[in-house]
Amino acid sequence: FLKIKLAGGIPDAPPRASIFDEPDKLPPVATEIAEAIRAAATDERISGLYLHIDGVSVGSGNAWELREAITAFQAADKPCVVYAEALT
Repeated sequence: FLKIKLAGGIPDAPPRASIFDEPDKLPPVATEIAEAIRAAATDERISGLYLHIDGVSVGSGNAWELREAITAFQAADKPCVVYAEALT
């Protein structure tokens, strides 16, 4: 299973980096998360998706992008499990 935890704010664009930031330590943007989910849909090593939602804040356009990626994952006949204590 691919395990993804969505927590806090998911940026629309990469944050402005300083010379002290390590590129690998910057949080992923919503489109990168969606791309990873779509890639997992066709990856035979990944049998399903576990999505943990914990107080996430995302814009409506990016929420739609993530929704479409999850729908594509499900269309590949792979199970998708979403866990959240509360959705608002």
